[in-house]
Parts: sequence; C-alpha cells; structure tokens
Amino acid sequence: MIIGHFRLGRGISGYVKNNCIEPLSVIKRHYVIVAEMERRGYNHQSPMILQDELDSVSVYLPENERNYRVDAGSSFLDLIGRCDECSTRADDISNLMNEKTIG
Repeated sequence: MIIGHFRLGRGISGYVKNNCIEPLSVIKRHYVIVAEMERRGYNHQSPMILQDELDSVSVYLPENERNYRVDAGSSFLDLIGRCDECSTRADDISNLMNEKTIG
C-alpha cells in the first residue's frame, strides 16, 4: 500500500504527523510482518520491492519525512489506550516482569 503511495508521488505528511510510518524501515517491517503471518499459518502472497527501488520512488519526500523515526513509546501508549485487550496484555507483561525482578 505505502509503496503505491510512493510510486504515485503522494505525500505522507499525515502518516508522519500521526506517528504511523517510518519510511526507511518499510521493507524491514514488511518482512517482520511476513514472518509473523507465516508463524500464524497465513499464506503470504504480496511481494516486496528492493531497497534500491524504495530509495528511488521515495526520493521526492522531504528529508524530514523520508528520515522520520516512529516514536515507539508514544505509539505503544496510543495502542494500549485504544485497545482493551492490548492494555490487558501490557499489564500482564508488566506484572510478569515485576515478578521476575522481585523474585
């Protein structure tokens, strides 16, 4: 999806403003998601472009957008604020970590 955006020369300022995309990590994230899909038994079918093509199709982006890094902490807080299940999982992990630290 985002590669198509780049190929059409569309802006990504909204994605950056909302802390949703890290353009330099698109390919890496793709393969992380592919591995998780396969672990869950899904059949992945969407090919990914090579880094050289990503670099060439995203060259039009302003440098601050092309080099944007997602604020993972802020993103995590947003996620657990939106999703009760995610919040519960985060609490469970936190409690487990505290037990290991104390015990």
